[in-house]
Order: sequence, then structure tokens, then C-alpha cells
Amino acid sequence: MDDMDEKVTIGLSVYNGDDTLERTIDSLLSQTYNNFQLLLVDNVSTDGTAKICSNYVKKDNRVKYIRRKSKLHIAQSWAKIVENIDTEYFMFTADDDIYESTFIEKNITFLHKNLRFIGSVSDIKLFGEGIENYFSDTNKNFADELQKKHRFVRTISGTFEEKVRSVLEFNWCLNIYSVFRTEQLQKGIINKTFTSWDFAFLLSMIKYGDFNVLDEKLLKRDTGGETSLKLTIISAKKRAGDSGIGLYFPYVGFTVWCLQKFGPKLFLKHISHFKYLNVHAAKKMLRELVKL
Repeated sequence: MDDMDEKVTIGLSVYNGDDTLERTIDSLLSQTYNNFQLLLVDNVSTDGTAKICSNYVKKDNRVKYIRRKSKLHIAQSWAKIVENIDTEYFMFTADDDIYESTFIEKNITFLHKNLRFIGSVSDIKLFGEGIENYFSDTNKNFADELQKKHRFVRTISGTFEEKVRSVLEFNWCLNIYSVFRTEQLQKGIINKTFTSWDFAFLLSMIKYGDFNVLDEKLLKRDTGGETSLKLTIISAKKRAGDSGIGLYFPYVGFTVWCLQKFGPKLFLKHISHFKYLNVHAAKKMLRELVKL
């Protein structure tokens, strides 16, 4: 690893994650690429998260612990974490993710050799409760779907317009868990709290370069965690503190952001996507309201 000694910062924003946090931290501290600092950012947890974080600070000098004074939306927390990072590379992680030991090393190796890419992540495996929520077709064989290559993440490259189409049509945004070049990340990070802020983040980043996906599945994501799809639209929006039009028409904010970001010409090329997104959400919202 002599030719790859740049330091990596790992940002882990956690809220009440004491059930899964230790396994995530252990998988990170076991990486073969060990020149990193791990920032544990406690989003005002009320469980045993603070104690867990403090224990790891005592055990490993690569671990730093920050406890916020007030709870932030995950997008706000991520944006604040990135503000003052000065390492060459950066990656976000959730408090329930599990990494194979070579995740960082293999993604850093790729980025060293491919300068036009600003982010690299491995293929991803899902596990845990609620996997069926990730499939719109209830007749699918979940076991077969989960084994497919690049089922939940894909390489993003080409012209800017091609990359925009790729992000919108794929309907997944797990590239946000890439190892990033910090300089480009700090340019592209957004601080928006509307539904699909993570898609907006990815759409903002593709201006600065391409995203790679390794063929190996080196990252496992828990479908029952804080960042999963197990929540209904209503409960998710309420937990985020949204009210008014943002609660009942959740994708309006994202739609307006895309119009402002891309301009009318490019936006109109994808108008069918935004129409479907908002109509589909409205129908789902009505079904949820009927059940209340």
C-alpha cells in the first residue's frame, strides 16, 4: 500500500443505533486500508449510542466522537460533516451497514487508476426485514432478484445528460455510499431536506465526474435500518419534521429543485418521470390515509 497512503475520512451519522452500531464500526476498523479517521456523529441519540461511541474512542485512536446539540435531518448532518474535511478521500456510512475488509482498499485502488471517476462503490447486498418493500412487483422471486449483479447500484458515466437520465431512470441512489474524492464532494454536496434529497445529491455530484461500481459485493445494507424503505411516506415525512404541502405532496420539492438545477429544456425531456413520481406518490399517500 506504499503508493496509496492518502488518508480517508469516514462519516457515520447515527441516531439511536445501539442495536447495529457496533457491528458497523467493527467492520470498518477491520479494513485492510487502515489510514483513515472515523467520525462518529451522534444526532442526539437517546439510547446507548453515546456509550458505544465513547468506548470505541478509548479503544482506537482513529475514532472521533461528536455529539450534536440538536437533531438534524440526515442531509443536513452529512453536509455539516463534509464542511471541514481535509483528507483526500471521504465516505459516508449508515449505522447498520456492514463492510467486507477490502471495501476501502479496492475502491481507493480504482480511484487511483481512474482519475475521471469521483466516486467508487462495490456492488451491494441487501439483507434483513422488509426486503419486499424494495420491489414494486410482489410476484418477483426476491431470492433471485437479490442475487442479480448490480441490482441496486450501477456505474454512472457518459455526457451530463446521459448521466441525468441514468440516475432518474434507475430509481436507486446507493452510489451515495461511494468512496469520494473529497474536493469534488465538497463542491457537490447539498443541504436539502425534501424527499429524494439523496437523488438530488447524486444528481448534483455527476457534474464533477463519473461513478464506478466494483463487481464484488463488499457492502451489505440492512433493509430494516434508519435509512431503509420500511417507513410509509407519511411516517417518514412526519419523522423528518415536514408539514404542509411537503407532507402531502412529498416530491414537489425534488421536482422544483430539478427544474431549477437543470433548466426547462433538460427538465422537460424527463417530464414523464416527474409526472409519474408525483402521481404515484399521491396515490400511495391516499392509500395510506385510508388506512389511518
